[in-house]
Amino acid sequence: MWLADPQNGGRSADKRLLHRVLTAPERLLVAVSPEPDAMLWSLWAAKEAAYKAWSRSHSGLFSPASFVVEFAPGLLLARVVKGDWSVAVRWTRGPDWVHALAADVPESVVVRVERADGEPSESVRRLAVREFSGVGGPAARVIGKPPRLVWEGGEQAVSLSHDGPYVAVAFHDPA
Repeated sequence: MWLADPQNGGRSADKRLLHRVLTAPERLLVAVSPEPDAMLWSLWAAKEAAYKAWSRSHSGLFSPASFVVEFAPGLLLARVVKGDWSVAVRWTRGPDWVHALAADVPESVVVRVERADGEPSESVRRLAVREFSGVGGPAARVIGKPPRLVWEGGEQAVSLSHDGPYVAVAFHDPA
């Protein structure tokens, strides 16, 4: 989530938005945060990441308030809960962006975020290939929907995203 996007600034004061996408405890976290917009978009990113994980085994529309983020302020790990289902979420922050990753074991996932170098969908694919080989993975390419890193004799899922001037990739550490 690109925090410096003019459309994202000041949204923590939009009570209608907050009531539509956050639970009461989450709204309190935004209200008491020294960076309320960053807190809002961190919660949103966690809910969006959790929805992507949830939708692999469930059907239904994205209703942000039905995904509950449970974490202690200042931590970069949380759980997002929807009914009897939950997933761990890990945040990565930069000066003007936040990225959330939902995974059963988020500590085993490599996340890289950088400014796009050209067209975002091509830039994010180049980033995935470069970073995968940079952490010890074999020479790979990105194919398909949902995207996968594929190499001779193997493959694995890869998460690709872009927002504003940033692209992000996430994949399981090949080591």
